Amino acid sequence: MDNLRSINFILLDTGISATLNLLDNDTIASYSGILKGSILKSNYKIDFLYDYESIKISSFFFRDKKLSFDSNGNIELSPFFKISLESQIKKFDKKILNNIRINRVLNYEKLIKKLNFDKKITYKSNTFRSDVIDNLDIESKLAYGRLNISKKLTIAETNFDCSSNINLLEEFPVLDFSCIINSTDKKKFLKKFDVSYKKKNESFFLDMKGKLNILNNKISFDHIRMKNGYIATEEDLKYFKSTFESILFDNSFFKIFDLPKIKKFILEIS
Repeated sequence: MDNLRSINFILLDTGISATLNLLDNDTIASYSGILKGSILKSNYKIDFLYDYESIKISSFFFRDKKLSFDSNGNIELSPFFKISLESQIKKFDKKILNNIRINRVLNYEKLIKKLNFDKKITYKSNTFRSDVIDNLDIESKLAYGRLNISKKLTIAETNFDCSSNINLLEEFPVLDFSCIINSTDKKKFLKKFDVSYKKKNESFFLDMKGKLNILNNKISFDHIRMKNGYIATEEDLKYFKSTFESILFDNSFFKIFDLPKIKKFILEIS
């Protein structure tokens, strides 16, 4: 048994390797160990405790040039499979989103039906980096194909509080969303997107609700309201819809986070 306490895995010509080290335990009912290795040019390390019914992950770090994060949590194996993880993002290159093909992900319907997870993600911008987002907190839950997401993020003293839900098992999944944007300084916020604005310390509040068809690249707004009493009319909502689709939603869902597009959209509706 001693010679099995350290196991090396190498898949030739794939760039995938791993080393599993099992640690001494006081009980035979559980196993603790360390799994570390690499996938292409990415490195990972997992400290875990396995007791047949669950895998407790005390530490999981992943390091890559475009994505780095630390995680901990639990994977329940019995009586139902469920993943509960908390992750802190250290580095994230938004270009990763360009490689995601939602239609391909949705093809794995059987897997989506079986997945059950609670996921918490946090991100805090490094003082020495000029990131658009200062802070980000995401909580997501997936069960029986139904995905619920709540997001809180800060950009230049502007707070976003958003929630959304979607049934990934539908033929054409539609994301219902609601979002409140509250800013203490509109000028500072717009500057992040390289949009000039003259007035200083002007507050800004926006409440919007709507639906996104993530495969057909369509959006509809139920309402758009501002604190100054503005409520978008039906004609206004149609204008925002057509402008959003032609500028931000002209390609794929994740391309709406492209900064030049966001700037163009802001200038168009201003």
